[in-house]
Amino acid sequence: MDEKIKLLEIKNRILKKSELVKIVKFFIILFLLKPTGLDAIFPNLNFVMNIFRGISMVLVLGIYLKMVKEKKIEISKVIIIIMLIEGFSILCCLFNKQSCYNVVVYWQGILSLMMLAETEAKNMFQFVKLVTMVLSVYLVINLLYILCNYTTITSNRIFILGKKNMLILYVFPLVFFGLFLNIIKNSKKILWEIVLMLIALFTVSVSSSSTSMFVCAILLIYYVFQNNKMVNKILSHISAKQILLIMIFFFILVIVFNVQKYFSFMIEDVLKKDLTFTGRTYIWEKAIDLILKKPIGYGWEAEIPNVKGILTWIEYSNVGHAHNFILNLAYKSGVIVAFFYCILLWKMATHIDECDNVKLQGFMKIAYVVFLLLTTFEAYPTNCICLLFICYTIINNNLIVKEGEKQE
Repeated sequence: MDEKIKLLEIKNRILKKSELVKIVKFFIILFLLKPTGLDAIFPNLNFVMNIFRGISMVLVLGIYLKMVKEKKIEISKVIIIIMLIEGFSILCCLFNKQSCYNVVVYWQGILSLMMLAETEAKNMFQFVKLVTMVLSVYLVINLLYILCNYTTITSNRIFILGKKNMLILYVFPLVFFGLFLNIIKNSKKILWEIVLMLIALFTVSVSSSSTSMFVCAILLIYYVFQNNKMVNKILSHISAKQILLIMIFFFILVIVFNVQKYFSFMIEDVLKKDLTFTGRTYIWEKAIDLILKKPIGYGWEAEIPNVKGILTWIEYSNVGHAHNFILNLAYKSGVIVAFFYCILLWKMATHIDECDNVKLQGFMKIAYVVFLLLTTFEAYPTNCICLLFICYTIINNNLIVKEGEKQE
């Protein structure tokens, strides 16, 4: 009898410790995914969050190095490439006599989340649930802020999660992971997922961000037709590598041949955008011209100067980024950094094609298309990059499907 009591006490201690570890991980992810709009709306809270974000980064690095030392995990090629990207970006800033603070914070956040994902490789299902929970919390808080300040929001388009185009950094990963968990569990639609989708759709509709609405629409349309035989047949006949090459070809067609004019109905009438994608083609042309002049990069703090036709009231204006992630990397950190990032994209495509779960592979291909579209038109998809790298770990972990089934 005494032995049974002791075993029960030991079991309760383990459970309590496990719950405590989950809470700590939740807050680490919460700080790592700190909303970008806090600095404009709640600067004091943003300052406190930055402190805890820094502590979380140090903590994750310590845990990761400890596990590497104990040979529980190996340093992956993805981690090495991200470190090379960060290193060359810092060197570019130093060469251009600029501060390295923002570039370190940016890439260290991505690196920390990826390290945390790798340490959780054997518990990836629970890790994805924690990430989804954090994103859900932020989206609900953002929704409450919108409802309380609706008049102000609709005029200045500044949210807790950032400016209107930055909302996709939280909406896309949330929609992705929500659908991903559903596919892994192989279950029917459940109430909380539907509620989250509705919150996500309401958020992007208020933001009036065409990019965000387009991205969510693609994922949700696939979710509805995921069991359609024709859809699955099409996806089975195209590889992720081919998708990547098509997207590169598409970008070249837009820049060089202005192929978007043949889709004027969808762009102008449906999306209510002009054929320059709100001036993006002007920015891309200018960025490419400057990259060719200085392939080593202009530094993380550099703006793209004298871009024509962006602001209607000014003929020429400076732009903070290239509105394309790869071009932005090449412009700010150099062509070699953009090349390293392209290696990551190719590596991700390779592992999607190697995924054994047919249903998961189809979903990942759609998500990959969405991610590439997003990075074609925007330059700051930080959380979406984290999502891509986390997926790299997920796909390499064959236990996740079995683990998902156990949760049923």
